[in-house]
Amino acid sequence: MVHDERVTSIAYAFVETGSYFDLSIDTIQFYRREGYGTSCAAALILYQATRGKRPVWIASERGQASLALSSRLSFQDVGTVQSALLQ
Repeated sequence: MVHDERVTSIAYAFVETGSYFDLSIDTIQFYRREGYGTSCAAALILYQATRGKRPVWIASERGQASLALSSRLSFQDVGTVQSALLQ
């Protein structure tokens, strides 16, 4: 997303499978809470839908801004991902 010739937000598929993609988004701090991240993520979701791919959103339980954005984009909470430190 660009505002006044400055990149404000980017959305990208960090990982893709045949049917799904992990939606990742970054917004410059100054432009957060202005709707740029939402618009940027929505554009990527629409583009990936034309390719037959569905989005997956993974966020930390402490990432309140990320959780709020996923809610605005109508993602459903389907549970938690467990992690383990492999040695």
